[in-house]
Amino acid sequence: LKIPAKMETLVEKILKMSTEMSEELTIERFLAEGINVSGRKFQFLCASASQIRDHKAFFVEVQCLSEIYSLRKLVIPNPDQFDTPAKYLSRLGLFCTADKPTIDIPLSKVKLIEDEHARDGTLVTDGSGFIKESCAKDIFKQI
Repeated sequence: LKIPAKMETLVEKILKMSTEMSEELTIERFLAEGINVSGRKFQFLCASASQIRDHKAFFVEVQCLSEIYSLRKLVIPNPDQFDTPAKYLSRLGLFCTADKPTIDIPLSKVKLIEDEHARDGTLVTDGSGFIKESCAKDIFKQI
């Protein structure tokens, strides 16, 4: 049976779309429902931007979803401050970025500062803070 070239192209496009949709549904299911590995349940915690590009993410073993919410609240105590899930996940993803210990700063030298907000109330800071020039130089020497 000979299939016309246009029909063959259409069939290929439909199959490709079906495969892509299937992959998206699988990823969506893993993010929403978690992953079972040898009878152990792992739920999505977070992912940094570079991890997402590399198709990676943090999954942790928990008994129920409320444990995931509690873990996330340790990182971001007030998730309701974000107007979109994307902004919340972006900030949460900062927790997953690679880091390298360099210098110890005593807690007595740490000061909490408020996030900066735009006139419309949205956050304009990324959760980072300020350090003294001497600290920056010490860090630079270590890396």
